[in-house]
Amino acid sequence: MFVGYLVEDVLAMDGTGEVVLARHPRFARRDVLRVVSDPELRDAVQSAADTMAGLRRPGIVRVHDRGVDGDRVWVATEYVEGPTLGDVIGRGPLPAGQVTQVADELAAVLDELADNGVVHGRLRPTGVRVDAGGHARLTGIGTVLSGTDVGETFDDVGFTAPELRAGRPVDATADQYSLACIVFAMITGSQPFNGTTPDMIGQAHVHEPPPAVSSRLPGVGPAVDQVLFRALEKNPRDRFPSSAAFVAALRQAVGVGGARVEAAHTVVGGPALRPVPSPVPAALPAVVDPPAFVPSRGLIGALWAAVALSVLNLIGVLIDVHFVFPAAIVVAVVFAVTAVAGVVMKRSRPMAVTVGVVSVIVGLVWAIPSVGFYAHPGFSSLLHRLGLGIAPFQLIAMVAGLVTFAVGVTTLVCARHRPAVGLGSPVVSPQVYHGAPTPGGGSGFVLTTKYFPLSWFFLFLTPTVEIDGTPVRARWGDNRFDLAPGQHRVRIWVPYLAGWRVGPAETVVSVGPQSAVALEYRAPVWAFSAGSLGPSPQTYNGAGLALGMVLVPFVLFIVAILSMPYML
Repeated sequence: MFVGYLVEDVLAMDGTGEVVLARHPRFARRDVLRVVSDPELRDAVQSAADTMAGLRRPGIVRVHDRGVDGDRVWVATEYVEGPTLGDVIGRGPLPAGQVTQVADELAAVLDELADNGVVHGRLRPTGVRVDAGGHARLTGIGTVLSGTDVGETFDDVGFTAPELRAGRPVDATADQYSLACIVFAMITGSQPFNGTTPDMIGQAHVHEPPPAVSSRLPGVGPAVDQVLFRALEKNPRDRFPSSAAFVAALRQAVGVGGARVEAAHTVVGGPALRPVPSPVPAALPAVVDPPAFVPSRGLIGALWAAVALSVLNLIGVLIDVHFVFPAAIVVAVVFAVTAVAGVVMKRSRPMAVTVGVVSVIVGLVWAIPSVGFYAHPGFSSLLHRLGLGIAPFQLIAMVAGLVTFAVGVTTLVCARHRPAVGLGSPVVSPQVYHGAPTPGGGSGFVLTTKYFPLSWFFLFLTPTVEIDGTPVRARWGDNRFDLAPGQHRVRIWVPYLAGWRVGPAETVVSVGPQSAVALEYRAPVWAFSAGSLGPSPQTYNGAGLALGMVLVPFVLFIVAILSMPYML
């Protein structure tokens, strides 16, 4: 019991309080109670509740009552039966007409809130209910909080305006930004920014430019991209003057490129806005294990710089290029610090592993020649014959190389045995693929699995396919899986040592009666990359970087051969 209400279920909890479903003590109805225990928010919540109680727009849940219980404030609002908009988006992108309908209904609510001096601040798909008539109803009015409380869950930060995240003053355009994120998710099936942690997503909202809708859903016209770019501007003054103006521009853009949007949705699929049965969970969980890693240009550049300095260091040992040693020492320190940061700061495990491997290689290349000068008479005599008598540089280079090697090994060990380091992949909603008719062929999907010839060891490994949470063994080549009509979540990876899943990929196949989905999976060449899954042909992820790394020992071998006359 709470203030006379019979609590039936806890719907949500956060740092400010909780949301519960409760039965009214006198009337035959159920209410949603928002209980706020944060003393700094008491006045704001009560003021917002008073404002909401005077609004009668259909898109806003009605406020039934509010009160104070000890040091807690509570607000009772109408309970709306039906799925959340997040549930509907979880089934796949929505057709253009339904996108504009929902956007129009929410924009009207947000503008009325703005006219009454209220900024919602936490607009997200899970805070919108779809009622029996298919209309969007904004819930959680009691959660209109200050800009200091933006939430730390994926659901919160994925739709939060950058000024809220940065703690700056907010106005109604913050809700317009959140509405634009919801529109993006309704069109594509995924939120604009992805990441392995809520903080990464929040930082992306603050610093990174928004992606184009057409990059997620090919076929969407540029007019839709431009409208969303403006609504997702980092500077609130650069957005539309109101949410209604944003939706009006969206309707016009859909009118210009609406046929393209609808055509794109005929490929990717768009469920009805009303609640419908689904053979998979309404919100498909994102992959957070195993790894997916796309090396940045900066990291690739650092790897090549390390390789180049390693070769220069080896050549410098032979031909007396003294300036190479200071440069090698600097890069050794940089790699050591980066490797440690990759573990201590809990960066992505693949990055830590990558830097660790390179640190081991570079450390050996730097250290072995220097160690040889001090440990072997032949190297020592060669040192004197070539006039390489600057022992301090060589000694420092040797120590730097050994330290880099040790840090690299430590990084690899920590990355392998510390789950907190990551193995995270971008949090995205899976792409949906629809089947083509196969009269008399049954329902299911055909999966062709391939690996790059350079990665011949995959021949001894067996790919695993997980369908709706049930793993099944596959084989390299063509595989057919018979499935019941409906949507099915498909994950694939290659099991490796100690339970490590190499080359993960995920998608959703939508199978109709006597239809089959044809997909191709290509295992990555670079083991820390994700696999490639989709319509044929796919690409081998990491092929360029792997080939480059293979060239390193080859180049060093050639240098050693060419240096043989000087060693004799």
